[in-house]
Amino acid sequence: MKAAAVSGAGPAVLSGLAVGEELSPRRLVTVPVDGVALGHDLRAVRPAGHRPVGPAREPPSLTRSGKS
Repeated sequence: MKAAAVSGAGPAVLSGLAVGEELSPRRLVTVPVDGVALGHDLRAVRPAGHRPVGPAREPPSLTRSGKS
């Protein structure tokens, strides 16, 4: 998933530890995600300077399971 985000295939939600090396030189940038409490240190990322098109423009959403 990280390689797909770096290549510009689309945004991804990944551990901060997994993308730390890509965030410092800005190969990936953190994308704010409102209204979602991420239980772990996760980051939604996309390549720096890359503006997604189509459905990838929308902020990532997380599906909540276990709802009745």
